[in-house]
Amino acid sequence: MKNIHDSSAYLAEVSKQVDTRYSDKVSLETRDKRGTFRWKPDFLFRDDDGSLKELKLKDIISGKYLDLESFPESSLRLAGMSDDEINRLVAEDKGYEILVNIHDSRYLAEIAKAFIKHASTDLVDEDGFIIPESEAGKRRRAWPDAYDTAAIIILGDIDPSKSLASYSPATFYQANCGTSGEFSFVINKNLGLLTASPEHRILTARGFTSRPCLANTAFVELYIDVV
Repeated sequence: MKNIHDSSAYLAEVSKQVDTRYSDKVSLETRDKRGTFRWKPDFLFRDDDGSLKELKLKDIISGKYLDLESFPESSLRLAGMSDDEINRLVAEDKGYEILVNIHDSRYLAEIAKAFIKHASTDLVDEDGFIIPESEAGKRRRAWPDAYDTAAIIILGDIDPSKSLASYSPATFYQANCGTSGEFSFVINKNLGLLTASPEHRILTARGFTSRPCLANTAFVELYIDVV
């Protein structure tokens, strides 16, 4: 299982929970992870303690970076920027990837459910729909600095025909590029368009391979299938 984040407080809490509840079932590894993605109005660029996340926001029209230090708020919507202004922004993020090695597949569903419950501030049902909660309830349940919707990807001996509550089948592409690191992405609805395109041959020539995966349904619907 992979879970991507950028907060040391979040990583510390995940490590504590794993040590306390699953020490004989799970081991953790972490590695640096960088990403580029479209920014959204309600994304937070400050952690719960008010410190800036380690990221940059670039305006793709002007080519300039925002001075995030000048915004005391935690999101650009709260800072009063319009959706049109925010839609021009691309984030360059630096964080880490938590690799959750599950040694006994009998515990996969239990651990996957725990991440659904605690890794996102938005609690969702089995179909990915948000369950209403008070802000106080969210703070008690979610791990520190949790994203609105976590990115949780399950790899390994995956049978896409077998359902797992709150997760959906998808496809994971990956290439190991030596000293440049690993490049990866998840695709679902648009897989047919990709495999039929000239770009797919380029990806294959550059070492990308694909395999089935499961990803949390809310992440797939909000951030994968909307592209």
